[in-house]
Amino acid sequence: TVHEFENSLNQLGISNEVIIYPNVDHAFANPSGARYAPEESQDAWQKTLEFLNSNLK
Repeated sequence: TVHEFENSLNQLGISNEVIIYPNVDHAFANPSGARYAPEESQDAWQKTLEFLNSNLK
């Protein structure tokens, strides 16, 4: 599970940030899907861009 993965990273001392959106299911960022969650999708995309901009320069 994602919680086990996060725990493993923490035990190894690897910096990480896991964000879980409550009440949102798999494929929530697919605008053509039945599970689309626009607010969470926008937030996840913004966080992804911030991470990439900070770490790929």
